[in-house]
Amino acid sequence: MLRKLFVLFLIALVVAGGIGGYLLFTKISTPVSKAIIAIPSDAAIIIESDDFPNAWNDLKSVSVFWNKLKGMKLIDQIDNRTAYLDSLFSKQGEIAQLVKGQATFISIHLTGIHNYDYLFLVSLKNTNRMQDFNQIIKSLVGDNTINKRSYDKVDIFEISTEVGIFNYSISKGIFLGSFSPLLIEDAIRQMNSSSSLINKPENKGFELVHSTAGTDAACHFYINYSRFPKFASLFLRSKKHDLIGELSNFANWTELDLKIKSNSLMWNGLTFSNDSLPRFLNLLADQEPQDMEMIQVLPDNTAVLHYFGIEDFNKYYNDYKSYLGMINELYDYTQIIEKTEEKYGMNIYKDLLSLFSNEFAQSTSANVNSPDPKSNKTKDYAIFGLKDSEDALEILQDLCKVIQNNIEPPDSEKVNPSEVYRDHEILHLGIPNMLNNLFGHVFSQVKSNYCTVVGDYVVFAETANHLKNFIADNLSGRTMNRDISYLAFSDHISSSANYFLYYNIPLCLKTGMLQALFEEEWAITIVENIESIQEFQALGLQISSGSMKSSSAGGRMYYTNIYLEYNPDYKEKTQLFRQTKLDAPLRFTPWVVKNHYTDDNEIFIQDELNQVYLVDKSNNILWKKTISEPIIGDVTQIDIYKSNKLQLLFNTKTKLHLIDRKGRDVEDFPIELKSPATNGISVFDYDNTRNYRIIICGEDKEIYVYDSYGKIVTGWEFDKTSSLVYAPISHISVNGKDHIVAVDVKGMVYSMDRRGNQRMKPFQAFNYLFDNTYYLDKGNSIGNSWLISSDSAGIVRLASFSGKTDSLVFDDFTNPPYFKYARRNGKKQYIFLNRDELMVFGEDKEIVYNKSFDRIIAHRPLVYNLPDNDLKIGVVSEKSDELYLFNPDGSLSEGFPLYGNSNFVLMHNSGKTSLVAGARGNYLFIYSLQ
Repeated sequence: MLRKLFVLFLIALVVAGGIGGYLLFTKISTPVSKAIIAIPSDAAIIIESDDFPNAWNDLKSVSVFWNKLKGMKLIDQIDNRTAYLDSLFSKQGEIAQLVKGQATFISIHLTGIHNYDYLFLVSLKNTNRMQDFNQIIKSLVGDNTINKRSYDKVDIFEISTEVGIFNYSISKGIFLGSFSPLLIEDAIRQMNSSSSLINKPENKGFELVHSTAGTDAACHFYINYSRFPKFASLFLRSKKHDLIGELSNFANWTELDLKIKSNSLMWNGLTFSNDSLPRFLNLLADQEPQDMEMIQVLPDNTAVLHYFGIEDFNKYYNDYKSYLGMINELYDYTQIIEKTEEKYGMNIYKDLLSLFSNEFAQSTSANVNSPDPKSNKTKDYAIFGLKDSEDALEILQDLCKVIQNNIEPPDSEKVNPSEVYRDHEILHLGIPNMLNNLFGHVFSQVKSNYCTVVGDYVVFAETANHLKNFIADNLSGRTMNRDISYLAFSDHISSSANYFLYYNIPLCLKTGMLQALFEEEWAITIVENIESIQEFQALGLQISSGSMKSSSAGGRMYYTNIYLEYNPDYKEKTQLFRQTKLDAPLRFTPWVVKNHYTDDNEIFIQDELNQVYLVDKSNNILWKKTISEPIIGDVTQIDIYKSNKLQLLFNTKTKLHLIDRKGRDVEDFPIELKSPATNGISVFDYDNTRNYRIIICGEDKEIYVYDSYGKIVTGWEFDKTSSLVYAPISHISVNGKDHIVAVDVKGMVYSMDRRGNQRMKPFQAFNYLFDNTYYLDKGNSIGNSWLISSDSAGIVRLASFSGKTDSLVFDDFTNPPYFKYARRNGKKQYIFLNRDELMVFGEDKEIVYNKSFDRIIAHRPLVYNLPDNDLKIGVVSEKSDELYLFNPDGSLSEGFPLYGNSNFVLMHNSGKTSLVAGARGNYLFIYSLQ
């Protein structure tokens, strides 16, 4: 059908050009008839242009839209035929000049239950000497045959083409063309009648909106709401037909002026709504447009938004009921309200609607980064502004109790009526489809009614978990008003409106929401060209009431704007793409481990019930098992059988564990340790032969060395340490010599070879080892290699293996700080976290940056050396459930803070980075950072 549209456009312009050329040569002038009177009144859409060829060229040459969509089959067909049209114009220069500036119309009509077609119309200056005119047409269409027939005493000419029969006629100075003979006949009948779009009663208001059309627009679009829904339903899935059908009562006519820019298309105009007919738009009459303050709480991954801004909610609600009465739905509506109030013992208006103020909306948030096709990619919310948020919460709490008391078992046992999440109480009202019943199909997606108060708004959602996501986004500042892409888009729309419809196109595509709207053929086309289409960032529609009231037409005019933006640089922000429920809270920082089959990184964790889990990159639990004690230290992977298959190696206080990929204990593991462990294992493969040595310290002050099978290695000569060793054993190789290094709790350093023989006599590096933490900084010799630690005053202590000592004072810390030492691009950095302040110093002792927090931080800072050799620092604020990740310059990484309350780890897969952390409620979260 689109192909037909283009061929119609091509031939019509050629024919119009022929007419223009003929008139130029004959220089005959007669009065012009307005082509608009020939448009049948059942048109769904009408397009008008004073210079259609130039508008078409602007769309192609000025706007990036056309070039971006080239490569699509339909677009390429249109482009090729346009090239042919250009070649005709170059041969007929006079025609090209006369076509330019000729007012033309294209109207779209239903031609059957499942079909539509186009009518092309242009006013002519002279229709004399039709025989000569048809000769010009014949020369332009080449060898195609022209036949003639008559309808209502008007000649209709038919041209056989490869895509069908093109029909044209000239009557009353108007050229008509269409691939549908029925539309030509309808147009002739229309001209012969005494009425037209301008004066026909059922098209009341068209003349008014037509008179408002601007003079500098590329095209004017007219939408007929009595016909448009049936036309649109041809493209939509059947389950959307009822929803689109409601547009027939939305308004009467809209006129929009199109302006074409390089990266955007903008339509501006007016919509007429008859105030004596049931029109939904009349609910906005006398309602001042409202500032769209709701974007301050809406998540930044909002994909679809239906926003209403009204000055007086009580008036809006009463007008809504009046509207329902006009469309004969008020009785059923009243019955539903009365039954609900009786069943649940409530007063709908007093207990709920009286709380609402000047903004309400339905929004759908998208979580597009999940690699799991079964994951929940969308979350629907209903949001209402509140007159007083504190009073509203108390009233909602009371309402929740009343409803729960009136719900008969077992319904009352299915859900928790109330829970607290991050200082927000989540209530379950338990009235199915409440918002849909109250406010219509816009809110049909929120069937259950969990609700919470966020700022000055009450938010409803399908589940409590959806509300937790909403709360977390707000507390993390991940809202639309802080999203750079949305802010750039909003520069081109008004900051206030009565109604705002917003589509984030990439999010709608990636979640499948856009494809799901259209019937299969169009959905397939969208999928085939998704890479091009997703570079169109967003589409917005705004409607606002104005002061214009037309007494002659009996209705009001509403400002109407549509804006479509192209933005190839648009990127979604970091998003939680999966959450998994554990049996108990996460005990330690997750460990990143490798899947030896796929080379993907996965996650190994332990909860507070001492269960260990292996979790894949999509947060699916592959297995879990219970071990007897908490893990001490790190988890390492080894290849015990040298078969390129990896096992998980770790220790608890009394056992050494080795678990295979399927969660099974390997060989004779777990192995009972000779003495209870004081530190975690250190694993060395000195010669990269997979002959591993596992070293661990015991409460008996012995240092034990095990082989891969958990057997004590014979020939280990080391005696004992003088004090207990809690810090992990380290290893450095300098000038071909291995140094196995242990530092005990009193700061004594031991250096051994592979057999446990002393490389040097034990020496006192520190007065004591604060926080059981030290760092090895390797030099070009063992004498130039340093041990680095920090004491309780935050003084950095340094000791070399040659006996030199040094100290560095960075600040006067009032409390013992956490200390980290790292290198960034070869340069030293000293990192301190002192209760509520993160401080990073360079090797020159100058501060690189510092960050303050609202709450005391109880976790050590986390240091991440990224694949690009850069360094980022992580901080966990357990009290506020916030995760921070700072860039090397001290700026907060994009999308942070995120929600979580445990130490977190960064996981890399296929060039993409994810963050893994625990959260309240026994959850494990994975965020995609790229």
